Formats: sequence, C-alpha cells, structure tokens
Amino acid sequence: MAPLTLANVRDAARGQIDLLNAIVTRWRATLTADEWSRLHVVIMGVHMARDGELAQQYFVRLLGEPGEGRRVVYAEGIFDEARALDLLGTHVLDGRAGTAFFGHDLRMHRDILADAARERLDELAVGP
Repeated sequence: MAPLTLANVRDAARGQIDLLNAIVTRWRATLTADEWSRLHVVIMGVHMARDGELAQQYFVRLLGEPGEGRRVVYAEGIFDEARALDLLGTHVLDGRAGTAFFGHDLRMHRDILADAARERLDELAVGP
C-alpha cells in the first residue's frame, strides 16, 4: 500500500502547493517591494508535522530564508490568530535583541544557557 499511498500524498502536496502559490502570487502583486521585504509569515500547525511542513517549505523558499525563525515562524500547537501574532512579535523582538546584545539575530531563538551548558557537559565528559 505504501507506493499507492505515497502517490496520493504526492498529488495532495502538488495540489496544495499549486493553490497556495496561486493565492500568494495574486496577493504579492498588490504589495510594494518594501512591503514584501518586510513580510513575515506565521504558520500554525502541530508538533509532528513541523519538520518539513508544506507551507513552511514554500515560504522559506519564496522568501529566500535559510530556514524557519526569521521571516517564517512556525507556531507549533497554536491555532489562535492572536496567540500566533504574539509569537511573531516575540520572534521579531528577540531577533532585534539578539542583534543588539550578541551581534546575531537568531541568538535569542535558543536557550541563553546553551553554549555554557555544552561547555560544562564537555568538561564533565557527561555521556554514555
């Protein structure tokens, strides 16, 4: 059944991407270049679909982003527009804070203790 199921999956993905692309193309034509350059996209979805999610792939490519986090935000487990926009605001603010304090816009998108924790775990040789 896997080949038949994957053929259906392929058709479904093509249909969704084609429709999404048609809608975004029409919508993009109404924006100025400046508005487009400032565009952020929030994708609301579930945890298990996060890796490789269709809309995320589409917008990352369309906006020329290296991945999710800057202009494309995946709102995992959030299905309320106000909460999704709050998350976007957090991403934008954290990006600015990361640049201001650490010289890198994605620095605040991960645990502030991450580097120091990795160093200490290496020192202690924690592992199997």
